[in-house]
Amino acid sequence: MFIFNKLSHYYQHQYNNKPPATHLISKTAIVIAVKNEEQNIKKNLLSFLNQKPSGYKLVLVDDYSKDNTLHIIDNYYQQYPYLKVLKNKYESGKKYALSYAIQNIEEKYLLFTDADCYVKSENWLVKMTSLFNNQVKIILGYSPYTGKTFLSKFIRFETFMTAVQYFSYAILGIPYMGVGRNIAIDKAFFIKNKGYESNFDIKSGSDDLFVNENANARNTAIQIDPDTFVYSTPAKTLNEFIKQKTRHISTSFRYKIIHKILLALYSLSHIGVYLLLIVGIFFLPLKLVIILWLLRIIIILTVSYRSFVLLKEKDLFIWLPILDFLMFVYYFYMGVYYFFADKNKWK
Repeated sequence: MFIFNKLSHYYQHQYNNKPPATHLISKTAIVIAVKNEEQNIKKNLLSFLNQKPSGYKLVLVDDYSKDNTLHIIDNYYQQYPYLKVLKNKYESGKKYALSYAIQNIEEKYLLFTDADCYVKSENWLVKMTSLFNNQVKIILGYSPYTGKTFLSKFIRFETFMTAVQYFSYAILGIPYMGVGRNIAIDKAFFIKNKGYESNFDIKSGSDDLFVNENANARNTAIQIDPDTFVYSTPAKTLNEFIKQKTRHISTSFRYKIIHKILLALYSLSHIGVYLLLIVGIFFLPLKLVIILWLLRIIIILTVSYRSFVLLKEKDLFIWLPILDFLMFVYYFYMGVYYFFADKNKWK
């Protein structure tokens, strides 16, 4: 009630008072690391090449692709002269590829996304970069998943809840992560803070670890205009999703202690409530257990409804009772995994 309602009651006054800052377009480069992405390039690249107004640069950095990625990209050169392709000359890996690209980009602002993503609006770039000023150096965007299957709904809900957390904490002045599918960073700020240097030893976390180390209440802004949402297709199987999320655990080992505590308190409270409700079935009147569960759902509905609306996930709202319970199962599983995981294996 006191943290997650920050997003529900957040109003982005920047767009009520002034139009997007189009003068930053010529100072911005969209940066995408690609590795064996020929199918995604065919599906998604045009959505980034057709941003308005023109004047920006789109930089693709190839990380030792072995398929036809580079050949597919060649087909876009003649029509889109602002497309630039670099070949990673550092060690293989996304962080190395992005670091190489950034060292060879002249533009002042960097807007990151992934090859398996796409945007629906031609205003994504101009609205994301419009929040840059002398103080704001990091802009956190939203990157939802699509899909109508029940697994897709759960993945979308987990992504939504993660966004509610990192947006709410950022509004509170405690930014702790962002997602590499949709994040903008001032290049000089990135280089001054040595980029990914402190976490090259783990594969994940090019986005959230940089934010965790360098973001604060003054230099970080959030952007929740629907035109700036970057979409992705979710994992097709539960096993694929779990593997994806367990890889992401590697980054949380490196979070600042305050962020670990805050995130642990949230997940433990979620687990604790449902464990107590399950135990309560055996020791309390069933009617009381149901009332306590309904109280939780009502509080979440009240606090989160506007967030569902703001982030365009309103179709998930009616599934909340089921999805909230499944999040308990998910947090319980991931908590056990986190406890027993060998932290050294992530190095």
